[in-house]
Amino acid sequence: MILENGSLKIHLPKDEVTWFAFLQLSRLVNSTQGGWDSKTNWINRGLHILASDHYIEFIKKWTKNSLKLSNKNSPKIRTSDFKIEDRNKALKEGKRGSEGMPKAGTENQLNWNLCTYLFEKNKEQRYTFTYELPLAEEQEGQLKSDIVAFIPDSNLVEIIELKRGNSSNSPLMALVESICYTLQLLRCWEHISKDESIKWGQPEKPKTINIILAAPKEYWEKCKDEESTPENFNQLNKIVSAVETAIRKWMDNSDFKLNLIIADCIDFGKGGLRAHKDSMGADVHSPVLLSR
Repeated sequence: MILENGSLKIHLPKDEVTWFAFLQLSRLVNSTQGGWDSKTNWINRGLHILASDHYIEFIKKWTKNSLKLSNKNSPKIRTSDFKIEDRNKALKEGKRGSEGMPKAGTENQLNWNLCTYLFEKNKEQRYTFTYELPLAEEQEGQLKSDIVAFIPDSNLVEIIELKRGNSSNSPLMALVESICYTLQLLRCWEHISKDESIKWGQPEKPKTINIILAAPKEYWEKCKDEESTPENFNQLNKIVSAVETAIRKWMDNSDFKLNLIIADCIDFGKGGLRAHKDSMGADVHSPVLLSR
């Protein structure tokens, strides 16, 4: 809406807000002049607000809204062609896309380096992982998760969101993206669990989902301000906890766990991932991570 003073106003009633709508808006407000996605403002204009006690109930409401299959502000679920076999073939052949290798220094190269590392680490095929996992119908836009690992014997799924060292996106933006992938994965679960490539072998939804926000060490250094990194992580985790509570109620499963892990990409992904000690509890199991 254009106001009389020339301002623009966007109004979405709380009963209609979804994480997917919030993600779309977040991509528009990344300016250093006040956007909550910019690494200059992400703490004061985004993180502190969302993690406040006042907003926690809103986060639960957003999550509940997002999980509804009929919500017009959520993307249509994908029911087939998750392209997992195609990704596996690319990894076996060591060739991604028509050019065979992503452009140096890009997020695609970071993704490919890490996937190659995980492919070598997973020779015994203890789990299935894939990259650029499409979770929405084509006409709804590409809602693709960077890397997803399915670990059937632990009833665990790991969602890895990657940022390169000089990325303009804040950790809050990375978390919002990961939450959207988590919710859309659960919305698609009836269909994706039947994909023979992941060998899930059970109809039940995952008991645990680990969200892993991973980037080269310099990315995390640039995101620091006068506050300590542990404090920032605690506030990110407060948001995740609220989302977990809403998912538990939707799944009718009080044992469901949603964990948040912050990790470094070693040697631009070629050396795997290592979790920050202050972001991973002793009881969190993660096959894709190196020991801390």
